[in-house]
Amino acid sequence: MSSLANAIKLATMGFRIFPLGINSKLPILEDYPNVATTDKDTIKKWWVKPYNVGISTENLIVVDVDNKKGKNGSETLLQLELEGRDFPKTFTQKTVNGGEHLIYKCASPVKQGVDVLGKGLDIRSKGGYIVGPGRVIDGK
Repeated sequence: MSSLANAIKLATMGFRIFPLGINSKLPILEDYPNVATTDKDTIKKWWVKPYNVGISTENLIVVDVDNKKGKNGSETLLQLELEGRDFPKTFTQKTVNGGEHLIYKCASPVKQGVDVLGKGLDIRSKGGYIVGPGRVIDGK
């Protein structure tokens, strides 16, 4: 699937989209939290190149299960679940480093941070973004 088709599919699902650089995870729009959109016509105008897809987390809470740099967020997540904490089923995407993003819609964003729920469990929300599925960095 092309990055444009992927961006439009995600927008159709209600995610606010904006372009990231080619071969990059960095936004190409300065004001991405405010201009990210679900509008297909705007997305088509932006996608003049095969950009990677950014998903604004302004209206989301994303549990970023991080499995890199000595962190095992998957293990921490399992431990929390065994302790009785509930993580409802939701839209989930796998990350390049073997982690995942658990993506929840919310009425009000929360403060984001690293290791918020435990080692390797970061929160992405107000003012942040995640890289959408289908990204290409160095041909991978």
